[in-house]
Amino acid sequence: MWFNTCCIPQRNAFTVKDRYSDGTRIKVYWSGARYGSYTLPDGAGRETTFSIEPNNVTRAVIHWKACTLVSGGVEWCNPLMNDYID
Repeated sequence: MWFNTCCIPQRNAFTVKDRYSDGTRIKVYWSGARYGSYTLPDGAGRETTFSIEPNNVTRAVIHWKACTLVSGGVEWCNPLMNDYID
């Protein structure tokens, strides 16, 4: 998972990719100007990119973390990351 602050493939957007079909799912949480979450369905090769803010908004810091969802609803999350939108 990565956050696109510039133009490729789109600005102010997360790209989430699942490399393995192993029964786990990838989830991202974010907060800042807005907050939300997104869960990618399990499946090798699945990938999606989605914008969380339009282009040309006031520069703001966002905080986000990537998580893996395992059986029983347990989440394993990376430390909180900081980035920005603009």
